[in-house]
Amino acid sequence: MKNLKLVFIAIPFSTLNLISFSGKGSGTAADPYQIITIYNFNEIDYDSEGYYILMNDIDATDNYIFVNNFFSGLLNGDGHIIKHAKNCGLFSACLGCTIKKLGVEYDTVYCNDMGGITQDLSAGGLIEECYTNGVLIGYYNGGGAAICPIVRSALIINCYSSCTLMGHNDGFGAGLSGPRNSYFSGFCDPVETYFFDSPNQNYKGYDCFWNKDFYSDIDTFKYSGIPKTTAEMMMKSTYEGWYFDNVWCIDEGKDYPRLRAFNKCGPAAVEDKPKSAEAFKIEISPNPASDYISISVGAGLALPKLEQINIYNIFGENVVSLSAIQESPLRIDISSLPSGIYNITLKTETNSITKPIMIIK
Repeated sequence: MKNLKLVFIAIPFSTLNLISFSGKGSGTAADPYQIITIYNFNEIDYDSEGYYILMNDIDATDNYIFVNNFFSGLLNGDGHIIKHAKNCGLFSACLGCTIKKLGVEYDTVYCNDMGGITQDLSAGGLIEECYTNGVLIGYYNGGGAAICPIVRSALIINCYSSCTLMGHNDGFGAGLSGPRNSYFSGFCDPVETYFFDSPNQNYKGYDCFWNKDFYSDIDTFKYSGIPKTTAEMMMKSTYEGWYFDNVWCIDEGKDYPRLRAFNKCGPAAVEDKPKSAEAFKIEISPNPASDYISISVGAGLALPKLEQINIYNIFGENVVSLSAIQESPLRIDISSLPSGIYNITLKTETNSITKPIMIIK
């Protein structure tokens, strides 16, 4: 019998290309991979240096959406949204990547080392014109931020979050870490609270703002952004130097600034701009609330005649509308509304005011 010789040829694993992106596109700047489904999104792992574009909104109710490999490519959300996300962050780490025009809407999520978009942004990475909302709860010495908890030699710019951030079992939370021209309008109630700051890095926020109306004492917070009232955060003049011509828009007196990329812009002008809440001495309680809210005024004062009451969610959608109000004091059923941040606008014959409320189920 002749001797048989076996010859082995070494082929680098990286050249095998056993798995490739299943959708359209070639992953170049001129022809990016087209993401249509959750499966397509998770396939970013197959080419972590490629160019991608989101073609539509994605509902993540029934599946997890997460990229494990370090991402160094480009993702253009193109004004689309990942809805009902339920894991903490879409990317484990972004090293030199670019993520832009992407919205992420979370349900209530428990996690360690959470980040609304990525858990680590480094090496010249960029997140711009993105937003997050939902409820993120950090636990067991973990926590994170509404966009990204760790920012090193990277930039977050023109972003916002209305997330509810809560710490559990020594967790921490941060509104946003190290951004520019960004704001946080949500609620943060962890063991440690950071706004536009990182707990372990020296990356501060510049030209950034956060809503102080939810907190009775901000002296214990660590922050570099500028605390403002709800009324101030709904005024264009607060955001001097921001790009309202092509990046932001604002329905003054009724809403916070919104990103034009998501087509959430309301009317250009508002006839009746809200006065401050103190002008009416109106109180809304409890806040946070669960099943109902009551509207009242200080002792010895009469509740002004209210012609209209509207409650808006974080997208500016009117979810409760009441007219011809006769009750005093007034009690409003909110049991059907999900957890989140809302704005309630009360109109009289001559004025209107807007105040934030939080609903926690």
